[in-house]
Amino acid sequence: MTNLCVVSLRMRLEDMGKIDPAQKERLLRHFDGIGKPPIIRDTHFFYSQDNENDQGKVHHIFGIMASYVPKNGRFAPPNAC
Repeated sequence: MTNLCVVSLRMRLEDMGKIDPAQKERLLRHFDGIGKPPIIRDTHFFYSQDNENDQGKVHHIFGIMASYVPKNGRFAPPNAC
């Protein structure tokens, strides 16, 4: 049996620091044009056939997802956290 874990992150576009300024401006105009808040959703899918180590699997997934949070995270601006 295969297990599936889905993790979805929602980030305000204005808070994303590691993104090209021109791309950020383009996205902000797009969201404004469609009348939606500038929220980026980043969804990750993890699957495993290991049914014996659920706790280890969860720790591994949290470790990957935690790289989005600290000040040197994937999208965080410097000195944000």
